[in-house]
Amino acid sequence: MEDLKITILGGCQQIGCNATAFEYGDSIIVVDMGLGFPEGDVLGVDYLLPNISYLKQRRENIRGIVITHGHLDHIGAIPYIGDNIGWPTIYAPAMASELIKVRAEDFGQKEQMDIQVYKSGDVLNLGPFKVSFARVTHNIPDSYSVFVHTPYGIVIVTGDWKFDNTPYKEPPTDYGAFTKASEEGVLLLCSDSTNAMKSGWSDSESEISRDLEYLIEKAPGRVIASTFASLITRLSQIVDICRKLGRKIVISGRSMETTVSIARHLKLIEENGDVFVTRKDSKKLKDKNICILATGSQGEETSSLVKMANDTHPDFKLKAGDTVILSSSVIPGNEMAIYHLMDKLTLKGANVFHNELMDVHAGGHSHAEDHKMMIHLTKPKFFMPVHGTPTYLYAHKKTALSIGYPEEKIIVGENGLQVVFSDSYNPKVLRKAVPSDPVTVDGLGIGDVDKTVLSERNKLADDGIVFITIERKRGKIVVISRGVVNDEEKMSFHEDIKKIVREAVDKGGDDKKVKNRIEGMVQEYIHSVLARKPLVVPVVM
Repeated sequence: MEDLKITILGGCQQIGCNATAFEYGDSIIVVDMGLGFPEGDVLGVDYLLPNISYLKQRRENIRGIVITHGHLDHIGAIPYIGDNIGWPTIYAPAMASELIKVRAEDFGQKEQMDIQVYKSGDVLNLGPFKVSFARVTHNIPDSYSVFVHTPYGIVIVTGDWKFDNTPYKEPPTDYGAFTKASEEGVLLLCSDSTNAMKSGWSDSESEISRDLEYLIEKAPGRVIASTFASLITRLSQIVDICRKLGRKIVISGRSMETTVSIARHLKLIEENGDVFVTRKDSKKLKDKNICILATGSQGEETSSLVKMANDTHPDFKLKAGDTVILSSSVIPGNEMAIYHLMDKLTLKGANVFHNELMDVHAGGHSHAEDHKMMIHLTKPKFFMPVHGTPTYLYAHKKTALSIGYPEEKIIVGENGLQVVFSDSYNPKVLRKAVPSDPVTVDGLGIGDVDKTVLSERNKLADDGIVFITIERKRGKIVVISRGVVNDEEKMSFHEDIKKIVREAVDKGGDDKKVKNRIEGMVQEYIHSVLARKPLVVPVVM
């Protein structure tokens, strides 16, 4: 038999960029292709993508991309990487399929894209791989674990999941599918680690409904509810509660409008009654009869809720007495933006409720007890924590060890890692086997913002820039600085730099030598008087 290679392309050293490749002989399938959201050390970058260098070299072998569910950290990279890997067929559940199509239209790619919808009970035959599915509960409908049947056994990629036996208006996890897989033989379990540091069982969506209804019913004026646009379960709960309490819903935010439209089309949000109104018609209603569904729960600068907080929203202004519900978890890196947003809302007289005050959000990811049960259900020969930063991955490993799972059978996920099975018992674990640095998306540029550019951006943000032009023949020197000293000090600061530049030029040498000398001498001077290290850019002419 050929070797089975399982390669982690992304998702194991950050939240997002989830992508895992399965390779047997000359056939490859990929499970998920998500984007990531940059944290503070990658200034100006819009998104991160999994590194697909390994796939680009083998694009003719790709039999398909299989999607677990419709969140951006699992589907968002598709428009950026499709051309590079030859647009293989995408297999996705209904909700994810519609979300992918919307993005394809935005990118002008709909004609290039072949999307096939799968459902529970379907089996895909992709080269040597047979792929089946198990429905799981998450916070978006149509979420599945993917079972990749290989010559060495079944590999389960859980996707995002939790065990919720009382989910909101959807079936619970298909426990039978996991039990059946266990009986057939699970070679490897690749399991979501996002909430691995949380003890106990994950919260049920049904429990959240009670607190949401209480807040909306008691709100004296308008309700402004903000959550992830893709959190369909929460949107459905709010719609049902508002219908029951006689509040009309107006949507604010493009991504929210798109997602609600798809959910209504797929009957995932009920259409009973005329609960939705336009922004124009909402102006005719009393405040106590309005609920605004708005984007912005993460404090995103261009979101609807942030615009309301900044008085820049074209249709809605915050009022004292508004009830604002932030029904979402905090994506790592967004903490300060969310706290600043809550401060602004509070100062404008809004009553702000979030998960630290009341149970207005249930995470969509499994906790420690869920993890233990998943291992017991599937009885895998090997176990790999995935989907999370190292802290979460190792917490997941610790949970497995706590129930007696053998440490030598645990392979902690890592970007660029490749696990090679030549038999079912002794896999080779190759770390850094493939390129794994995430690829940046900045405006229209993909991958052109490298470590050098990011280092320069960080230096600019921290200490500013000094730009110097030198015309050697004329002896003319111009100094421009930004973000280094205030306007009152600039004149004398620039004169001091000019003296240093003249000294550097007088020492002679070609333009390159003079340029390097100026850069070093000016940096040394600025550090000696200001203890700062701005970016110094000399141009010698």
